[in-house]
Amino acid sequence: MVVMVIAGILVSITAVSWRSFWNGRVLTAAQDQVLQAMREAQADALRTHSTWQINFRESEGTVQWTVHPATVSPAQATWFSLNSGIHIDPDETTLPRRNGIYRVEFNERGNTPPPFGRITFTIENGGRLKRCVFTSTLLGVLRKGRNHDRPRDGKYCY
Repeated sequence: MVVMVIAGILVSITAVSWRSFWNGRVLTAAQDQVLQAMREAQADALRTHSTWQINFRESEGTVQWTVHPATVSPAQATWFSLNSGIHIDPDETTLPRRNGIYRVEFNERGNTPPPFGRITFTIENGGRLKRCVFTSTLLGVLRKGRNHDRPRDGKYCY
């Protein structure tokens, strides 16, 4: 009986650790997908010598993104979805937002005009896990970040 109780405790500890590990992997995959999409928008701007943008929104509980020329309305663009359970953290996201849509723009040189910012993602039942993607300079530098225990500039994802 004691062996069964100990085995049960070990299984429950392992299940919690596995869930945390899995949530981290799903968030990192979404972060990588968004970073790649941002790089695609930047490359399209350079290739076509025109302004391109990437937009993000949550629709019916699903995070969606689109890459398109700035002359095209987001409503006319093709939207793609991230995995279910991923959400945009509005408290940690600092990208410009209009009509519920966050935007990053790249000019014909692939540069990002201010304001710079980040988009931060969380996952359902993931606790404090966060992953973010930054646009951080005029040159259009893109980078990834993750959650920390101490805030920097009032944000935990850096």
